[in-house]
Amino acid sequence: MAVIPHIQLYSSISGSCSDADIFVDTHAQHLPLIEQEWMPLLYSIAHPLADTATDQNHLKELLTEYCVVDSCWNWEQIVHQHDPGYTRHTFYLVCNNSVQGALHAKFPKQSQLSSDSELVYVDFIATAPWNRNIPGHPKQFSGIGTKLMIYVMQFSQSAGYSGIIGLHSLKQAEDFYRAMEMVELGHDESYGNMLYFEMPTNKVAKHLPSQNG
Repeated sequence: MAVIPHIQLYSSISGSCSDADIFVDTHAQHLPLIEQEWMPLLYSIAHPLADTATDQNHLKELLTEYCVVDSCWNWEQIVHQHDPGYTRHTFYLVCNNSVQGALHAKFPKQSQLSSDSELVYVDFIATAPWNRNIPGHPKQFSGIGTKLMIYVMQFSQSAGYSGIIGLHSLKQAEDFYRAMEMVELGHDESYGNMLYFEMPTNKVAKHLPSQNG
């Protein structure tokens, strides 16, 4: 089921716009495209970096620099993981018959900003490798991550969580979440020392088209 029809994506290469849609939990249709189209390209970039890295810390720095930290992610496992106590959904942003971005969310999670509030937690989010700022690789579409984040805020609102979302950020994405005015709540040692961010209720309306008029 498409939940946001006729999204416009801007192509950095052609300078034109293309129509796109977001689909919910269409794993049989769209998960194979991630495995067939994303992962070989991610691996082709990450594998030479592993050969040149001097140690694991250096490799992590290189993978971050080239925006391919997720080259080891298993989307099949992410989508079908057993996670009792949570409701889970995966959102696929599709254009030109390819998955341009994907977001996996689960809820409810406790908000760290408000002790009496719960939120939708963004467990995994990624854009297709051809939509990233990878050195030596032209970027095709812009704004994929933003459109997925705006959708999950709309989803949080419709699910009764006031549009609140939270997530742990990869190093390469921290500035993106700061630019969205998410609140930075420090490094989480229990989650690989990643920075934890939340979108507070007073910033949600700024991002939702239905509320911006």
